[in-house]
Amino acid sequence: MEQSKLVREPRQKRSVDTKNKVLDAAYKLYCDKGYYETTTNEIAKVAGVNIGSLYSYFQDKKTILLEVVDRYHASYLQTIDAIYQDTESCEQAVQVWMRRLIDDMIHAHQETRKFNRELNVLSYSVPEIAAVMEDQHSKVRQITVDFLERHQKKLRVKDVETAAIVTTSLIDSIVHQIVFGKSLIDRERILKTTVDAIYSFLMK
Repeated sequence: MEQSKLVREPRQKRSVDTKNKVLDAAYKLYCDKGYYETTTNEIAKVAGVNIGSLYSYFQDKKTILLEVVDRYHASYLQTIDAIYQDTESCEQAVQVWMRRLIDDMIHAHQETRKFNRELNVLSYSVPEIAAVMEDQHSKVRQITVDFLERHQKKLRVKDVETAAIVTTSLIDSIVHQIVFGKSLIDRERILKTTVDAIYSFLMK
């Protein structure tokens, strides 16, 4: 049974470690069983802490979920930031940069494949998670806009923001197909054709 009470922020190392154990256990269970099939008692058991300790740091199961999502989001944003820094520091060919973007997105999704699948489901019913997913998509679109603006004289398309939406939507679809789907076609063929299609759409 879930409780409602004031929670405390851990300051000592032992308390921080206990809270992290709960978050690690919740992440594992959400990946293995799904959020709705996981109870706080199970999380406490896997974490090796008593249920009272769990509730001293988290108000309820949803609070645990949102902190796990915060961790995931921070890690994802590091990937996005690395791509952004690459955009700012060099003038790569469009095909090279788009392939790098796709490869990095695939890597980021594969590292958290099970949890990412669960988040896609939860985004339809948990507004906070929907906001996180949209923030991720928004940041990818923005770095794509920034990159395209650097190559604007070479672009076939005039509306850079719309072009970025079309481009990132195609990339997102391909990334999800490769990470979550099954295909009889070789992955490298799919990626090469995707980059060629984006280039033909964007460039003169």
